[in-house]
Amino acid sequence: MEQAATEIEELATKYSNNPILVTSRKLPFNHINNASLFHPYQTNGLSKDEAIALIRRISKLPIAQQKNEVFERFINSLEVELYDEYLSFAENPILLFLMLQMFERNASFPTEKATFIKDSYRLLYKEHDHSKLVALTREFKTNLPESTMMRVISHLCFLTYFENNGKKSEFTESEILSLLDRVLNNEGLSLTRAEDLLADLITCLCIIHKEGQSYYFVHNIFQEFYAANYLYDLDNEVQEQFFKDNFLAEDMNSRLIDTTSEYYHELDKEFNKKKLKYNIFLPVLEELKRRNEGRDFVELDTISYRVILSPKGEGDISFLDFGSVFLSYFTFFVEMHYFSVQDKNLPLPVKFPKIKDMEKIFTFPIYHDNLTDSEYFQLRFKIKNLKLTSEAMELMEKYKLDLIYFFIDYSTICKDDAWLKVFKKSSAYECLNFIEDWVTKTRTEKEADKRKIPILNFKK
Repeated sequence: MEQAATEIEELATKYSNNPILVTSRKLPFNHINNASLFHPYQTNGLSKDEAIALIRRISKLPIAQQKNEVFERFINSLEVELYDEYLSFAENPILLFLMLQMFERNASFPTEKATFIKDSYRLLYKEHDHSKLVALTREFKTNLPESTMMRVISHLCFLTYFENNGKKSEFTESEILSLLDRVLNNEGLSLTRAEDLLADLITCLCIIHKEGQSYYFVHNIFQEFYAANYLYDLDNEVQEQFFKDNFLAEDMNSRLIDTTSEYYHELDKEFNKKKLKYNIFLPVLEELKRRNEGRDFVELDTISYRVILSPKGEGDISFLDFGSVFLSYFTFFVEMHYFSVQDKNLPLPVKFPKIKDMEKIFTFPIYHDNLTDSEYFQLRFKIKNLKLTSEAMELMEKYKLDLIYFFIDYSTICKDDAWLKVFKKSSAYECLNFIEDWVTKTRTEKEADKRKIPILNFKK
């Protein structure tokens, strides 16, 4: 990419009067020193009208005219709700066509993305060369059974997704073939050629897309789901250890936690399992406590807090930084699925806590944003040196400030009895206490499930 960008820059500089149009999946402008030479543009996905127009054009092909009723029902579904519900698919021409093929066989689309992806895989595996809408004959170069191919794809997606911390989407031919060789060897399929498998992934299953000399997944959703699917099928103990080792890493990409948890949640509903709770959330949270000498979550000094003060002298203590990407995600998940945390209006202590060089932030309405620079810095100086809640209230009244907030950690809170009492009534404490109780309850539930004996129906 760097070499191509240099050559483009030299060409544009040498022939500056000639307009040059550069099209690329990956923008080269980060490697161009004189960025003013170019004006970057990016294509958008298909809008609803464009998606419908594309389907109408396909419906006019001679091979598709016998299926006008299917096309009209599909177009109507796109107009009503299908486009909005499956936006990330419907705005992609390739995936839109896949939706059309699935719609022909079953107009009731699944509500879960995981189910949709697996259904689309089965469709492509079994019926790619029997399409009634468009006659395309694409013979597999490999002879892998459906379940084996699914396992191979999942293994590949796991390697590409997790080994690159969710940050790599472009692969050279040598990279993708090397990965496929690893997968085939690990799965005991060394007699299958990586080149043949790659051809099937591109031509028959439409999961990999080649553009120029690079290979990409047709859509991120395939890589994300199949990576989670690979982990989901491993032994429970292996899963637990993997997530403890990786989801607490300092450089962990939150996207990996988000997508893996999302698909575990959907797969659990499909198979009536509890792997999200038992194999991810519980072991990782317990490992986090172990690494912090077994302290309760409310006692972790890795968490920093935000104190919010209103003009009435009331406020709350909320989260600023969890010190852990995973704990941050789990707290979000808790609020989405288990427990609704309400902001508090608590009477705050008379004195501010003693924090060296404490930075206090303030906000005020836009209509009051008429301070001169001098007045602004004077106000900022006064707020920074506040020591009493009453002083803060007076300034907020005088300058019509909406709120003042500052940051604090657990060790500082513990040094002041008045602030410790407020903390124990705050929304942050309530949330962390819920997580503590959740861990205890889920551990008991998991142990009870292990002791359950399956009921056997013996034939007489």
